[in-house]
Amino acid sequence: MAKRTGTGPNPARLYRRLRALRVGYLTVTKWAFMVLLATAQSGCVTSQPQVNEPAPANYREIIARHVRENFIDPYSIRDASIAPPKPGQLSRTDAIAVEQGWIVCFKANAKNRVGGYTGLKTTAYLIRGGSVITSHSGDDHYEVRTSCSGVAYESFREVELAVEQPEGRRRR
Repeated sequence: MAKRTGTGPNPARLYRRLRALRVGYLTVTKWAFMVLLATAQSGCVTSQPQVNEPAPANYREIIARHVRENFIDPYSIRDASIAPPKPGQLSRTDAIAVEQGWIVCFKANAKNRVGGYTGLKTTAYLIRGGSVITSHSGDDHYEVRTSCSGVAYESFREVELAVEQPEGRRRR
């Protein structure tokens, strides 16, 4: 390659300098973006949710009524257990909003639409103002796992016995 003569800029040297600046610029941009993102996310983290009402004393009756009205076959409930209410939040199933209130965890084995028992399933209910606002079901659901992990369950025979058995149907 012939040596270049003249006073103009060397294109190869200029390209190398621009390339070095570009790498440095992208590195600084990426770093600044990560700091900005971390700062923005830290604003989303909250401590314990604030609930402006006392824990419902009649949470067992609220859940029993909700189960009777919404389970497919409430007469088939077995091995029911319930945990005392704790402050928390759950996302609404019909909206993108997050609701705060008292979370009550409920475990039961009940029949599905086909008539077979599903096994022991956990449901997290959000109670506010004396009624169930929203709920999430299933042990693999993230909000159920986080809300109901480490809670102390008590036997909940009232939900099994509170449901009147239809005529001619007996519990085995």
